[in-house]
Amino acid sequence: LLQTAKKHSLTFASRKLSKALKRQMPAWFHIGVPPKLYHKNKTNCLYIKHKVIYMRDLIQTCRRLNRLDSRHIPNPDCACSGCKHDRTLSCPNPHQCASLAHDITGLTDDKYNIILHPKKDNLTLTHRRLEKNNRAKI
Repeated sequence: LLQTAKKHSLTFASRKLSKALKRQMPAWFHIGVPPKLYHKNKTNCLYIKHKVIYMRDLIQTCRRLNRLDSRHIPNPDCACSGCKHDRTLSCPNPHQCASLAHDITGLTDDKYNIILHPKKDNLTLTHRRLEKNNRAKI
């Protein structure tokens, strides 16, 4: 896909992406992540053992770091439910993988970041304009 885009001089440029589309974007070699962030030694566990493919998978992996009700503690022997599950996947250090997933999602460009709210760009229709459009369709 990337080779075909390069061959035809195509680029991916969008004004505003929905959260659903942002979640479906690939986690590896993501268009909005700095290229030197991915290191094979560090990200190998996320890719192979955790089976992280999409950005939504990265969010799911790092969710335990942000939860207030989580019993997660930042060490390799954490006994929280998320880390226990990751150990069943043969992950040697679940906290390190969750931290790496958090770093990747945190360093994603604002335009593609799932966590951040999009900036106001006056391209989204207001409530009144949506109602006018709906009445015009009838």
